Amino acid sequence: MSPTFEYCTLKLLNMYIKEEKAFLDILSPNLNSHVEAIKVNTLYKISILYSVHRFKGFKKEKMKTLFSAYNKVELINNNPADVVNSFSKDIANVFETERSFISMSSKLLWFKFKSPVIIYDTRAKKAIKYKSDNYAEYIKEWEKQYLKKQAQIKTACNNVAKLDKSFFYSGFNRKILQEKWFHERVFDIYLWEIGG
Repeated sequence: MSPTFEYCTLKLLNMYIKEEKAFLDILSPNLNSHVEAIKVNTLYKISILYSVHRFKGFKKEKMKTLFSAYNKVELINNNPADVVNSFSKDIANVFETERSFISMSSKLLWFKFKSPVIIYDTRAKKAIKYKSDNYAEYIKEWEKQYLKKQAQIKTACNNVAKLDKSFFYSGFNRKILQEKWFHERVFDIYLWEIGG
């Protein structure tokens, strides 16, 4: 049975409140007030939390070099495929391996740019029945599937936004529930759940 979009919205909201908001704040390119060591450690935490560290050669000591490459990444022409593929190669160079790092690249770059970066995940691929490893084509298929569910996701986010204020922490801005990036991540949660 597929999860409801209200469930996926609440699950993402919980992840956002517990971890992701802090990660986004620390890694935000608009905030230079955080010292590099904290940002490097945040990239490491994201790698562990999102299970992108499970390969031979992953070493915390290399995260400073990885952060240097991450810091230089720019989103050009709103084209996430080229940026994610290029950063994937940077990651491979840092960890001195030939393997693909599209999943890790997309997850880390999502924390830098949010939308339009689409998270590339094995469970999401399985959920949308995508068999190839071509990230640009994956985005097209993901977006096609997302458009079919977009109205339901918006409705679910609106329903959650209507919950009593005591449900949310003090100072929580419910407007994030209307953000495009939030809707896209709700869909990610949905795909992750059904692709498991």
